[in-house]
Amino acid sequence: MILYCKFLFILITRYQIISQNLIAMKVKPYLLAALLALTSFLNCSDDNDNQPACDGDCIIMSVNGETWESTQATIIKTDLGLPALLYYSIDGVRITPRIESISITIDDDLFVEGEHPIDFINGLTVAQFTSLLGVDAENWAALSGSISIDEKDETNLRVKGTFAFELEDADENTLSITDGYFNISYPE
Repeated sequence: MILYCKFLFILITRYQIISQNLIAMKVKPYLLAALLALTSFLNCSDDNDNQPACDGDCIIMSVNGETWESTQATIIKTDLGLPALLYYSIDGVRITPRIESISITIDDDLFVEGEHPIDFINGLTVAQFTSLLGVDAENWAALSGSISIDEKDETNLRVKGTFAFELEDADENTLSITDGYFNISYPE
C-alpha cells in the first residue's frame, strides 16, 4: 500500500508534463487531476485503521506524537500470597541512546477482556513511563487514561490490547501516550 501511494505521488508530480500533452489532445487536465486524487483517496487509507503488526511480543505507542516501539516486551505475574496482592505488569523496553520503559500494572481481577481506567489511588491499574540516560532519570506516572484488553487467549496464553494515558512527572511536566498497542504472551 505504501509503495502504491509513493507511486501515486510520482504520478502527481509529473502532472504538469502530462497536462501539457493532454491540452494538445484536447482533454481537460482537471479530469486527470480529479481521477488521480480520487484514486489516491480510495487506495491510500490510513494504515492505522488496523492493529499494528508486530512479530512476537511487542508494545507500540505514540509518545508526545513520536512513534515508540519496544525492543523487548513481557508480562510479569506477581503473587504475594494474598488475593488482593496478585497482579500483572505489562512491561516494554526500548533502548536507543536512552533506556525507555513503559510499565502498566493491572490487578488480577481486571486482567480480563474489557476497558479499565487508570486507578492510581486504589492501585488497581497504574502506568508509568521512565526515560534513563546515565544517571539522568525521568519518571512520569499516569493520572488519567485507560487500558483495554481486547483479546485474552487462555489456550495460547496471549493477550492483545490498547491503551492511552496522560502522565505527569514530579515537576508537573506532562507526557501524552496515545495509540498504545500490545501483543504479548503471559504466564499462567
